[in-house]
Amino acid sequence: MSCFGTLYAVAVYVWKTIKKCLIAVLRAGPIPKHLAFIMDGNRRFATNQGLQTITGHQQGYLKVPLAVTPLCSSRLFEYMPDPYCVLQLLDALQWCLDLGVEAITVYAFSIDNFRRDPREVAALMCLAEEKLLDLLCVRF
Repeated sequence: MSCFGTLYAVAVYVWKTIKKCLIAVLRAGPIPKHLAFIMDGNRRFATNQGLQTITGHQQGYLKVPLAVTPLCSSRLFEYMPDPYCVLQLLDALQWCLDLGVEAITVYAFSIDNFRRDPREVAALMCLAEEKLLDLLCVRF
């Protein structure tokens, strides 16, 4: 195993240990019954990076900034293996499940978004369908 592989394995182990500790601490306090995530800024991100709009939306699904979760207040998140301090949406959902959050809402498309280019809307609907089907296949 390369040096990077060994360091990555150690970082993952440390992160999993920290996560277990954080969950234990957070469970000691009040846990919200409902948590909502707002998927916003994917289009701006794509524009700023010179990417196609749909690429920004695809990447937005894969990564959700910790700023949308109440868990980001902990300074321990600075030590996550990912230098951009992000969680995949599925990981964020797993956190909610582990903490006992009863309901989760993900806001991904507003009525105003229907005013966008019809090709972008169609691409977003296809992406939403694909990712919802993916979620149905995931066993938490």
